[in-house]
Amino acid sequence: MAQLMARKRVRSVLAGCMAVMGLFAVNAVAAQADAPSWLVGGTGTFLGTGVAEPVTATNKVGVSPRLKIPAVGAEILCKKSSAAGKIVGNAAANGVGTNKEVVVTYEECEVVGFPLCRVGSNPPAPPATGKIVTNSLKSELVWLAAAGNEVGDLLQPEAGANFVSLWFEGTCPLPVNVKVNVTGAVIGKIVPNAGAAEQVNGELIFPEPAITNYWAGGAARVARTLGVAPAPNPLKVGANAATYVDEQTVMLNSGAKWGTKGH
Repeated sequence: MAQLMARKRVRSVLAGCMAVMGLFAVNAVAAQADAPSWLVGGTGTFLGTGVAEPVTATNKVGVSPRLKIPAVGAEILCKKSSAAGKIVGNAAANGVGTNKEVVVTYEECEVVGFPLCRVGSNPPAPPATGKIVTNSLKSELVWLAAAGNEVGDLLQPEAGANFVSLWFEGTCPLPVNVKVNVTGAVIGKIVPNAGAAEQVNGELIFPEPAITNYWAGGAARVARTLGVAPAPNPLKVGANAATYVDEQTVMLNSGAKWGTKGH
């Protein structure tokens, strides 16, 4: 009889443990079964589906945007940058927030270590004037981990394959007097984290080393890596791998507070 009661107690404990483990598993899935989208207004309210809010960004004081191309020993440094575009809401269940019509303008650009090299973009170059203007870009919000609240912005060309066509003149580490296309995608980290207090001035940080792994939002978080289909390819300048390093201050043109949240 004692042995029978002991076996029953063991079964009861095991059943309890399995129930607790099952609860944790359900909670883990629930935590991941969401998509990041935009909040606007400072009250935790999702920006309506399809509603666009103009947004601007500038490089942070003391931070110079850099495009690094290690294979050819090149680094393009620009003293100023500004961006304009629109965030687009998605308040539907598992709807992902996006950006559209993003154009970035870089000024006072140079190729570090090559004083006789001049750089610009084409169009409008030639001549290379130190000003680079991207094509129209788009992005979508992504998660930066399998769980948690770190959210990123996956940025890529809105149409076609090119971020921008660079133009070099003079003595340069890259081909001169021809278009040199910048292709692929980059991922920046958004501050504040998803669910944190909304801010008037947020940040978009492109770190070094570059972010290449992310989790696409939707009915569940799906792990993806740049360069592995269906994810876009990582950034390249011509045939050379490249890293974009920058820290931008981001604000809505309306001056309203903004943030992100999973839903």
